[in-house]
Amino acid sequence: MKYVLIGVGALLALGGAVTVPWLVAPAAMLQVVQLKGIEKALGEAKFEPGPRGDFAVYEGGEGPTMVLVHGFGDSASGWSQVAPLLTDSHRLLVPDLPGSGLSSPGPDEDLAYNDLERGLEQLLVDEEGPITLVGNSLGGMLVARYALSHPDDDLHVVLLNGAIVHRDIPNAELVPSTREELAVKNERLFGEGNLPPLPGFMQDGLLEMQDQHRYRALLADINGQNLWLGEQAKDLGHPTTTIWGTPDGFFPVEDTAVFSDAPVLLEGCGHSPQYTCPERLAEALLAAR
Repeated sequence: MKYVLIGVGALLALGGAVTVPWLVAPAAMLQVVQLKGIEKALGEAKFEPGPRGDFAVYEGGEGPTMVLVHGFGDSASGWSQVAPLLTDSHRLLVPDLPGSGLSSPGPDEDLAYNDLERGLEQLLVDEEGPITLVGNSLGGMLVARYALSHPDDDLHVVLLNGAIVHRDIPNAELVPSTREELAVKNERLFGEGNLPPLPGFMQDGLLEMQDQHRYRALLADINGQNLWLGEQAKDLGHPTTTIWGTPDGFFPVEDTAVFSDAPVLLEGCGHSPQYTCPERLAEALLAAR
């Protein structure tokens, strides 16, 4: 199995060499590596005016449309290992949701859940079905709520470790500000012992990318609303497939009990299989009906 996290892949790409830019500006270097990964898979992002400024979307491939929606604190680049495995059979749309990746607003600005919803609405407003909507974590909440509010659209919803059942997750495990908190978050994401040790400079780079005002503002906004669907997710009004990486320290597999059909389990892949098990995830997505 491949245990590749943002930054781990970057470190491996260096062949173990640590250059001065990595030590001086690790966050900027990680962002460069992320950007190169998704651009290699789908080409450069296309920009259009979005709900909060620039809105970046990657597009590539041919066939029925599949939309890949990332989760909290992630970006389109998180799908860079999966995308090349899908472009032979699907046209992919992969957004940087508002406040993520190359999309505005910036790190020091406020960000609300409604900004993300408006971004997804804008992305799909002129799209014709059939469309497969894939959402990981918070992206799962977004696509599920979108499906409920668009009963007449031709959609197939795929929830990948989706944020559907309410869970009280400490803020520090979503927006870590210390190396210790980052270690707890990574264990929650990938399971104990599944992530290679990260050098200190890379931990600091990841913290700089995550410990930002916009993410804290978004988390506060989500926590202040009743957005969790719970039993409502049993019938989204559209064909729905659930794919769950295990173990998931945020949304355990028991959460799938609210769905009508049994989940496709990706054992040992954790909360974000697009990083850890891209081939197995791609196979599951292609098999989803």
